[in-house]
Amino acid sequence: MSIEGDLAVRLAWDGQRVLRVDIDSTRPFVAGRLMAGRGGAEAAAMLPRLYSICAHAQGAAASGAVEAATGCAPSAAVLADRAVVVVLETVQEYLWRLLIDWPRATDHAPVVPVIAAIRKTLAPVLARLSSGIAAVPELPEGLADELVALAE
Repeated sequence: MSIEGDLAVRLAWDGQRVLRVDIDSTRPFVAGRLMAGRGGAEAAAMLPRLYSICAHAQGAAASGAVEAATGCAPSAAVLADRAVVVVLETVQEYLWRLLIDWPRATDHAPVVPVIAAIRKTLAPVLARLSSGIAAVPELPEGLADELVALAE
């Protein structure tokens, strides 16, 4: 076991839907200790820095949890931005798995330059959308086309 620990997720599937999810983790639970004594907003802002995978989605989930716990309803624009952040980050993670992990698993060279270009393209968009400071009314023009071109 590494210092990060192991995570095993098992799904019970009946052929049409997931019936049950079992999660076994040997990862050390450090987040709770790091968040002790902090306010909800501070903890939610800090949480994405603790995760290298889906940090923006972790932040969106943490902010939503704090809002639910405090009875604070975010605006429709904030909710929309969070949804876009999660989708864009998911695209980035999937392409990472397809272009880095999959080739390595099949004894092929990873396609690092494409992932670097995708991350460079998405980083400022994800940062603006997940900042919570100001909603971004729309995505940069041509972003979807650029991502498709990079993936191709």
